[in-house]
Amino acid sequence: MPVESTSKRRLAAILFADVVGYTALMQKDESAASVWLKRFQNDITAKVAAEKGLVVNFYGDGALCTFDSPLEAMRCAIDLQSGFKNEVSVPVRIGIHMGTVVTEGDKVYGDSVNIASRIESMGIPGAILVSKRVRDELKNQPDLLMPSLGTFVFKNVEDPMEIFALGNDGFTVPAKDEIKGKFKSNKATSKKWLLPSILAIVILGVLGISKYSSSEGIRLNDALSIEPGVTLPSSMKDKRVAVMVFENKTGDEDLEDFGTMISDWITQGLMETGDANVISAANVQNRVQLAGIGGSALANFGKQTGVGVIVLGRYYLQEDQIIIHSNIMNTESGEVIHAFEPIQGPKRTMMELLNDLTQKVLGYWSVRDMNRYITNPPKYEAYQKFIEADRVWGEAEHVEYIERLLSEAYFVDSTFFAPVLKLIVHFNNRGPSRSSTKRDSIINLIDSKNIKFTRWEKVRYEAIKASIESDWLKAGDLSKELYEMDLTDQNSNYNMGRSYIMANYPQRAVEGFESFDQKFRDFDVELSWYDPMWMTALYNLGRYEDVIKMAHNSPFEKVQESTASLHLRSLLRLDSVDIIEHQLNEYIDQGVYNGGGVLSESHVLIRDLLDDAYLLNKDKQISDFSNLLEENIELDKETNQYKNIMGRVQFLQGNYSGALNHWSMEEIDPDRRGQVAAHSARMGVAYAMSGEIQKAEEELVKIKNQIREDAQNRWIHYQKAKLELALGKKEEALNSLELAAKGGIGFWDVFYQYDIFFKSFLDDPRFQELTRPKG
Repeated sequence: MPVESTSKRRLAAILFADVVGYTALMQKDESAASVWLKRFQNDITAKVAAEKGLVVNFYGDGALCTFDSPLEAMRCAIDLQSGFKNEVSVPVRIGIHMGTVVTEGDKVYGDSVNIASRIESMGIPGAILVSKRVRDELKNQPDLLMPSLGTFVFKNVEDPMEIFALGNDGFTVPAKDEIKGKFKSNKATSKKWLLPSILAIVILGVLGISKYSSSEGIRLNDALSIEPGVTLPSSMKDKRVAVMVFENKTGDEDLEDFGTMISDWITQGLMETGDANVISAANVQNRVQLAGIGGSALANFGKQTGVGVIVLGRYYLQEDQIIIHSNIMNTESGEVIHAFEPIQGPKRTMMELLNDLTQKVLGYWSVRDMNRYITNPPKYEAYQKFIEADRVWGEAEHVEYIERLLSEAYFVDSTFFAPVLKLIVHFNNRGPSRSSTKRDSIINLIDSKNIKFTRWEKVRYEAIKASIESDWLKAGDLSKELYEMDLTDQNSNYNMGRSYIMANYPQRAVEGFESFDQKFRDFDVELSWYDPMWMTALYNLGRYEDVIKMAHNSPFEKVQESTASLHLRSLLRLDSVDIIEHQLNEYIDQGVYNGGGVLSESHVLIRDLLDDAYLLNKDKQISDFSNLLEENIELDKETNQYKNIMGRVQFLQGNYSGALNHWSMEEIDPDRRGQVAAHSARMGVAYAMSGEIQKAEEELVKIKNQIREDAQNRWIHYQKAKLELALGKKEEALNSLELAAKGGIGFWDVFYQYDIFFKSFLDDPRFQELTRPKG
């Protein structure tokens, strides 16, 4: 009677691992070898079990394990190699294959097991190698980077096999001359190295996309054999260039910012020359993935970013020597088109090394009059303080910290002007950092000295001053010049658009916003500060359908109140009143936020709708929005906001005595001239509308007295115009408005033709000429 077979066939992922150099160490130091082996076997046992795998057998210094899926096997391999680098370091190589295995009791065998063993034998310490079948099963795992090592023919394996290595930073990819294994004779062996795949790993490592990291990784120039050129080929001259952040391979955290400094400094040098279409690497590194670009191939990287040429590299520390490796690459072909000779010198000469590298790069671009663009880099300590301030920029809780860092950066190196320019903006921004005294003292300091700014710094400084002086057209033109120096600079693009809107050139603003490459948008935030300005320009041009489209297509988690307001008001201006109620309720339910990301009160949206309904003479909507606004503000009865808004509701309903009752109870800070003038204006208008002309004139006198004290405050002139118009003094009102406009009171969505107090002016030809968009 035949015996029933107990063997079973199944599909499995097979993992082979062994300790490299165990036998030699055993002969030299048996105690140390025992520590290796014990650590190896303990980790294998624990981590294979954690991934629900099976340790089939330990073969002295090796192990055979099986898993139900390649993903489980890869997770285990990553966990093992990561662990073997820590504490007691163990040099282990791992190979993974997938195929049919035969199990018989506690034994596993078959061709797939032999192939996994062959793959493992190719490896070097720290490597994880896999077959093409495993790679194909894992190719939808975006965190796993697996370049091809080529095609190999193993002993006792009929067909050639393509082998891949895990290329995430921290895992070793064998160099060509490091691969050894159980192959057939050299004539039958084809080791086809795929350079673009290796280079993609270098790119992605520099980009910081890798999930797993350590101080080890692919050696940039060691893995490449390059014949250097002399200058950039003419065919590459017009390609967009990005100088990537150089990768810190020193193991010294204090040197981490040096890689960013290299990128910044070379970028600035190329930008100043005008001989390179250069962009800031930060716009690639920080935003590419966030804009939905996730391809790992270098060609795809270039296609998605528009970058045709990249400068990238790494720097090492050997004893006290810093060594900088750098290459220039063509993203389309994946080829290294120039490999610079490594730059090396003592750590204390870091800035000289950076200067040397910058001159080499500019020389490669055949920069005319190169020395004209070379200045000494700032002291590293100063740059570190500057970059730390940049990291926490805009965070209210770090206002004093930012001021201290920027001030210290300048005192460490008084030739470093970037922190000075940033300090001016810091003190000019609204919020807790605002200080016109500190701001003006820095401007006076700069203007009193013959400072040798770079071109970018000079234009930036003049743009900041134009904005402070409310010379909006000049600020827009200068910001445009900055933007044209780097067409991925979202901040300059935004400043250009905002300045043009304030100058009443919304068409220029729209053209500027539309020219910006959306791949470089800052999507790594919860809400947009960029879209509301763009929508404002469209709204001022009467392009309401485009405003609605932008609101609907917003990808941000939080909706800024300006976005919601412009959306709702555009619906109202298009008479889409049946949609407004639903859309308003949706915004109220989900919440809207101010520019700082703080939840706003829903009555802000209703108030804006009420204002536009009043300007458009929509009586039903005035009644509906008034009632809704009263309901929403009911809980804030004790606040100034309640008094202000309830007075506004009464005013828009024609109840001027009711408006006066609420507005007269407002508590106004006498030290805030703009607030005092605005209160006098609305009180005076209400008095005039109710026939109390004498009281209205008294409020006008108050405003005129303020102008005597602060004649340069154009906001007060703007408030004066409201009351003059209500008193029938149209000529004076128009003169005041023109003065306000010349003084920089910008054409934002709350001014001029959108101000309820100028409703009777809407049909006046001179007012229309003043408010008509200029371009």
